Amino acid sequence: MSRASRKIRRKQQQQKQVENMQEIISLKEKIRKLYQEEDYAEVINTLAALVQDGSHDTDDLYLGAQSYFMLGDYMRAARMVETIWSSHRGISMPASCSPASACSRIARMMAWPFSISFWSIMRHR
Repeated sequence: MSRASRKIRRKQQQQKQVENMQEIISLKEKIRKLYQEEDYAEVINTLAALVQDGSHDTDDLYLGAQSYFMLGDYMRAARMVETIWSSHRGISMPASCSPASACSRIARMMAWPFSISFWSIMRHR
């Protein structure tokens, strides 16, 4: 293989990487736009493409969790928040995950059944 052909192949690989990055950026922008438009089901579908590609980040997963929450699928929302918290320990949570946000609502909902069962047990003793 000549030096020229290696150089051509390297340029093609770099161009492919640039195209992939542009596609990822456009998908991330699409997710944020869809979330702003409150099209939560489409946010989840678009996020699935990012997750399959392995190019998602904490902010993307957080928007997915909020979308599940807004659609009423609280268990999936809670699982997604758990995934964010457990798998991204070294990464800080998104700025939008404040105490008044959906993260805290989901966390409270996750704790709710346990607190009810605890008090029902204590009451019947």
